[in-house]
Amino acid sequence: MIKKKVLFFGRFRDRKSFQLYIILKKNFENVRVCWSKFKKQKIPKHIFSYKNDFIISYRSYFILNKKILTNTKYAINFHPGPPSFRGIGCANFAIYQNIKKYGVTCHLINNKIDNGKIIKTKFFNIKKNMSLEELLKRTHSEMFVLAKSMLKRVHNKKFLLDNIKKSKKFSWSRNYYNQSDLEKLYRISLDFSKDEVDKVLRATIYKKFFPYLLFDKHKISLNKNYEKL
Repeated sequence: MIKKKVLFFGRFRDRKSFQLYIILKKNFENVRVCWSKFKKQKIPKHIFSYKNDFIISYRSYFILNKKILTNTKYAINFHPGPPSFRGIGCANFAIYQNIKKYGVTCHLINNKIDNGKIIKTKFFNIKKNMSLEELLKRTHSEMFVLAKSMLKRVHNKKFLLDNIKKSKKFSWSRNYYNQSDLEKLYRISLDFSKDEVDKVLRATIYKKFFPYLLFDKHKISLNKNYEKL
């Protein structure tokens, strides 16, 4: 067992998050966990008193602040997108922009979102006409593979620094997508061309999420039963 203190932030009822937690428990002597359940959820107060060698964040909704980061040597996050896509809704915007190559990123956490030094990035191709659901499934699969490989050696300082050095060729985009940007993407205008509407539909429909039409101050949701003419 590795004698390091690890604090794991994972997503509640997410199977892959739980698998990573089990991997950490098998390899590290001291592992604490904090599960996130929803956006804007506040971190429990007792977490701030923990002194950690490592923080691992995987699909967590928690925003880690300076107070927590000062209590750890290395804080690492797994981002479901390449460095060219920061913030939320990255997969949505990748499909909307017809990007051919996507990826996932392991990086250090600093006081800005998706901004810390990049440790490793894993790329893959987006297939023609790939749906948002298909892209998200592939993204989460690739991110889990990357996380598993990194957690096996995360305690090795030389391993981390060597990977950071190799990843200097990658840099985070200056552009950052927020909730407002994502909401705008979901809005369809009557002025849109057929091609533009098709792009928005492909980039937004996922499970219970649908684009909408704003008409005379009424929000009309377009569900999966829309029909192409």
